[in-house]
Amino acid sequence: MTTKVKENKINFKEKMVSIGIDMHKRSWHITALANGEIFFTISLSRPNYDAFEKVLSQFKDN
Repeated sequence: MTTKVKENKINFKEKMVSIGIDMHKRSWHITALANGEIFFTISLSRPNYDAFEKVLSQFKDN
């Protein structure tokens, strides 16, 4: 799985983060929004729940 992610340190405390998931059989596209702006997007070419959970863990307790 090859992914390019621009790393930005963002504090999500007290912010509403919306996660959108476009699920297909062979890939998942995940996008995160805060304050109406897209700040994170990733495509999982071999999707599974563990990979998805790892993506979501970035937003927990931050």
